[in-house]
Amino acid sequence: MPPILPSDLNRYAATCKTSGALVEPIPRAQDQRGPTCGLFALSIVLEHWYERLARGGHTPAVRPLPARKHAQAVPHEEKAPKTGTPGSLRGLAKKSNLTIIGELWRAPEMVQLADAAGYKGKVVRTDSGKPDRENLTALLRTLLGQQFLCIVGFDVNSSNNYQVHQQAGDPGKHTGNHAHWAVVFGYWARKGVTFWLATHWNSYYGWPAKDLLESNVQLNRWEKGGNWEKERREVKSGFLWFRTTTVEGAEFSAPGTRKNPTKTKYLPNTDLDMRDLAVVIYPDDPSVAAPAA
Repeated sequence: MPPILPSDLNRYAATCKTSGALVEPIPRAQDQRGPTCGLFALSIVLEHWYERLARGGHTPAVRPLPARKHAQAVPHEEKAPKTGTPGSLRGLAKKSNLTIIGELWRAPEMVQLADAAGYKGKVVRTDSGKPDRENLTALLRTLLGQQFLCIVGFDVNSSNNYQVHQQAGDPGKHTGNHAHWAVVFGYWARKGVTFWLATHWNSYYGWPAKDLLESNVQLNRWEKGGNWEKERREVKSGFLWFRTTTVEGAEFSAPGTRKNPTKTKYLPNTDLDMRDLAVVIYPDDPSVAAPAA
């Protein structure tokens, strides 16, 4: 399905309220750069909780770190006072030895990063012996009904790898080679079929639950390891930023010509821990209870 137009988002949200569940406030979409989807998914959730607690009069003292330093300016007075604290989740993940260039392939590592950022987290896995967790669809409906955003893994279709009747940004089947994280924040049901409301890649999507389930359960292994090169690029705004790409052909490269290649990092092939689970992150605040699932 194509991304949901901003003008239509409220209509989808209203449908979730009447025939499913919606976690409010609606999380703000963020523009991911580089192989950093887990960092941006986590940032979306942390920003949601910051706004949600503020509306309830429980504003945290420190604003969440952005996914990357380019993502947003963090006022000096809002940064954590500890000397040497990284200015982004990516920096914090690197300092905590959870990532090499921004990748997060295992759900427990995302919980560890949230903990380092001052939040709590839980990896909630499916359980065939419990009706509310018998598969990913049941699990997400349960957690959304408890008003928790869900970070969920799937194989994402990009502009050059999607199948017939699918769109770039939709769940696909690539055995884990296009493993990706998104934030699911609502669902609605129509004629017995569940649909998710989700965000990633600075957009909003409505997916049949079957598509996400089939994509998630086949996540096995990421096998695009090798040397990854950091290079400097210039975007339309004129802002210079560093982008990681594969040496072989720039699957993650941005429009433009290669400029000032810097250092190279080696990423190994790796088994994924993204299947049959949802990552739930929430603030360390007495007004927020842990997920019951």
